[in-house]
Amino acid sequence: YQELEFNIARQPNQWHLIVAPTQNTPKDFSNLLIRQDAQISASFIESGQNLQLSAKKYSNYLHVIDGHIHIHNDLESKTLSTGDALIFDHSVANNTIQAEADTQMIWFELP
Repeated sequence: YQELEFNIARQPNQWHLIVAPTQNTPKDFSNLLIRQDAQISASFIESGQNLQLSAKKYSNYLHVIDGHIHIHNDLESKTLSTGDALIFDHSVANNTIQAEADTQMIWFELP
């Protein structure tokens, strides 16, 4: 059982890896570990900023904790607000997130 406190708003507009698999984890990784082939990242993106989301795992789940974003890829464009989520697979690998308001998100990469 591990517990850590994160303040991702101190370093906005980037992904912060907060949970990673125990295997192949960098030695300097000081965040939470999981015994699964999964990763969890979080971000605070400022209004008007863009952020890339590159899907590498088979299943991906993006959840908007608070805020409002548009997510674009080669196939479609979606709008998400507080409490909304989007599930997509690795075939939609490259996504651009545009924040319409200051937004906090969490991204689950699952096998």
